[in-house]
Amino acid sequence: MDKKTNDVVLTCGIARDLLPLYLDGLTSPESAAALEAHLASCPDCRALRAALETPLPGAEESPAARSAGDGAGTDGAPPQTEVAEKVLKRAARRGWRKALVVMVVIALLIVGGMRFWDWGMGTPVPQKHIQIHAVCPIRDSEGGKITSLLLLWTLDKEYSGLAFGGGGDQSINTLSLTYKPFSTWAFDYDPAVWQGFACTLLTPAQRVILNGILIWSEEENGDDPTPEYARYLLSLGDEALVHVGEDAVTICSDTEYHTWSYDDVLLGSGPIEELEGTVLAPAWSQ
Repeated sequence: MDKKTNDVVLTCGIARDLLPLYLDGLTSPESAAALEAHLASCPDCRALRAALETPLPGAEESPAARSAGDGAGTDGAPPQTEVAEKVLKRAARRGWRKALVVMVVIALLIVGGMRFWDWGMGTPVPQKHIQIHAVCPIRDSEGGKITSLLLLWTLDKEYSGLAFGGGGDQSINTLSLTYKPFSTWAFDYDPAVWQGFACTLLTPAQRVILNGILIWSEEENGDDPTPEYARYLLSLGDEALVHVGEDAVTICSDTEYHTWSYDDVLLGSGPIEELEGTVLAPAWSQ
């Protein structure tokens, strides 16, 4: 309903908008006078004023805050608190979607980076996890010039997913032994596969370095004899099977085996059937 007071016309909607400001003492004298005149002739707005002035149980809200949470306005609009709740819920849903997208992207980047690192350089195996058992000079038929070096080595099981590389010249041969963390986690350890990497022929040089360790030098080791087990291994060619252990190396043909200490002491021989359960691998599988 419309009321006139001092030539100012207030509708119920305007009066209800002014009520919270009026009750908080924030209206101008003219607005307060017009509102009071409207309240004097409008029982609905007087009832709303009484409701706003009545404190809610356990609440310390101001009249203005309570008015925002009361029923719909005169035009049937939903309460302000309900609108605010809907807006907050929509914002929360949008936030969760964005967060989920970000987490998926980060996960893909991490996995992709690990795979790229695996396919690329890998991670160097720490020196303390590499066991160098022997570096044996292999000489030409006349027994003089060193043509290659036989490297027998093992490493701890957790570094099974590995790659072996090297480079250099006649003065220095630098070798790198790296492992692939993702491959090691994703695939089961196969002792037969990695046993084959434990026997390697190297290009001779004045110095040979593996992962920062000097493992052979011509000055200190150039006069070392070629062990019997190295000659036997080479004589078998591609048919050789090998087991490189912590204290001894076992070399097998199709029918028999021989086990030597790394000091070149023959420890035992016999038919290959006696080695049932021992992990053997092609000597040159790398």
